[in-house]
Amino acid sequence: MHSHKHGVIDNSKGFDPALPSFPKALQTAGYQTALFGKWHLKKDPAGFDAWEVFPEQGEHYDPLLRSA
Repeated sequence: MHSHKHGVIDNSKGFDPALPSFPKALQTAGYQTALFGKWHLKKDPAGFDAWEVFPEQGEHYDPLLRSA
């Protein structure tokens, strides 16, 4: 989905987790999905069986992570 459709044009606005996404499509097809690392879309990741992301920019050494 292009940015003009979902409205996220930079990192200041969150991605609506209710919108369709490729991780959700992969789950529907029977795949397990996961996300680990940076996530700059403000709201918790959706469509992932497991996820751990840095809060904001995150620390690079011994980081704290947010998870599902």
